[in-house]
Amino acid sequence: MAHYLLTDFVNSGSPPMRKIMEDLCEIAHKCAQKIGLDKNAVKVNALYLALALERYTRDIFGCKRIVDFIETRFEDLSTSDPESKNKIEKLKKDMREELEKSGLRISSNDPKLHKKCAFLLYNLTFFRPFCITAELNDVPEREKKTYFNACVSVYITNLVLATVGNPKLAPRGYEFSPNPDLIRNLTLRTLTRSGIEEMMQYAIRPKP
Repeated sequence: MAHYLLTDFVNSGSPPMRKIMEDLCEIAHKCAQKIGLDKNAVKVNALYLALALERYTRDIFGCKRIVDFIETRFEDLSTSDPESKNKIEKLKKDMREELEKSGLRISSNDPKLHKKCAFLLYNLTFFRPFCITAELNDVPEREKKTYFNACVSVYITNLVLATVGNPKLAPRGYEFSPNPDLIRNLTLRTLTRSGIEEMMQYAIRPKP
């Protein structure tokens, strides 16, 4: 499942977004068990999770969607006339350059890995779809409840990174080694996309 989060799964429909959401719910339940809580204490807000995933894919793949749409439409105008071909290629180039000035959050067809992960983490912590509903009394238990969404979001980000392998640099994939204060900051502060992106640029490392 995890590697699909680096693809435009909302538009491609493979696997269905519902299946990805079900898998993320299961991950949240497993995270609860890892910290000594019953999985039934977890509530996943399906609407917020869907919004987080849809906005993430729109931000990351919005430019690619537009470029692919343009390329498809220009294929219908294919011609053997050299002059017409040159005009079409120039128009495509001009449209791509104009697209880069359009104000999209990301104007790249293929954003870098740290940018994709930063936007995923940002949207999961912005919408906060994962929570603990059980009443927890002592301070350590209440902290688990407070920081649960951020912990699950970071865990999902690391699962995604673990699927990205490079035979020479990272045969086992990558991992995110965040600052110890990140979980607290993701929960109690409003971090920007660019702030998370800058931090992740230096915190993503090949797995040992």
